Amino acid sequence: MKKILWLLILPLAFACEEEKEDNTEVDPQAIRKELRATDVEVGFAQIKDFEYLVNTSGKIEANREIILPFEKSSVIKKLYVINAQIVKENQTLAELENEDEIMALRKARITYEQNYVNFQNDSLTYGSGQFTDIVRRNLELKNNIIGANLSIEEAELNLEKTIIKAPISGVIANLMTREGGMASSGKEFCRIYDANSLILVANILESDVSLVEIGQKVDVYPVSRNSGTFEGIVKEINPFVNENGLVSVRISIANGASLIPGMNANAVIRVPQTANIIVPKRSVTVRGGREVVFTMENGRAKWNYVVSGLDNGLEVEILEGIAAGAQVILTNNLQLSHDAEVAVVTPTVQTEN
Repeated sequence: MKKILWLLILPLAFACEEEKEDNTEVDPQAIRKELRATDVEVGFAQIKDFEYLVNTSGKIEANREIILPFEKSSVIKKLYVINAQIVKENQTLAELENEDEIMALRKARITYEQNYVNFQNDSLTYGSGQFTDIVRRNLELKNNIIGANLSIEEAELNLEKTIIKAPISGVIANLMTREGGMASSGKEFCRIYDANSLILVANILESDVSLVEIGQKVDVYPVSRNSGTFEGIVKEINPFVNENGLVSVRISIANGASLIPGMNANAVIRVPQTANIIVPKRSVTVRGGREVVFTMENGRAKWNYVVSGLDNGLEVEILEGIAAGAQVILTNNLQLSHDAEVAVVTPTVQTEN
């Protein structure tokens, strides 16, 4: 029995002895040397001008647009334009049936000629010294010269209403009629807009109103595919905040003739700021509820608490915490610790096949 107990105790004793021999003190420096340096990409803190970007979206509208109505009710005899056609000012767009108007004008002119003949005959009864302005006026009234003139003007105006002309140069839009169709007085015939005077009507947050000013540059990105990017300028800011906390702005678009009113578009208003220390946004991380930027010094990461300013989505202003010229770490900064060893790597550039 004693021999069995010794056989059980001896292995436990040897195990305890091995644990005592392995319980040596850990050397942090030795472990650090064995750890591989963290690969990072780096940038620099620079003093430079900073653009705060205000993002917005809205609809493209024509700054100059005229709704052209029918002025008479009649049948459309001729239609000379189609939608999207470019027209010149005073160009004839359509004609209505106008035989009655032409006849009324002829009658008015004949009546005037008859009255004028009577006026001339009455004038011959007066000598040169007797035909005063008062006499002339009385004879014109007697022979209804003024009334006949007014009838001609009225007939000409009615005839003009049957010939629809472009009040401005521009693009035809919303033309919904056809030859032989019925025109109703007051009904819209078409719209004409100036393609060189398009604007984007958009909304910005009330918190950004103090930053946006008339004259600032804007990049406009129509939502429709392959429309490209267009330059714009802030032209108007409505001094009113709506129920959603938004303020309306009007942005003129340069060289936007290829765009169409009603299109949706995104825009970025570029708000210039004074020069300050600027770092790439990727270099700023949050640790313990505070903003941190890791700088690189002699191959090691250095922890820096910072106070940031404006953020344009790509870069961030740094108001306090690091100096200009510092090399800042852009990648793997979420897992870094102070004084950790780091190695700079070149970012991979993707190329199209």
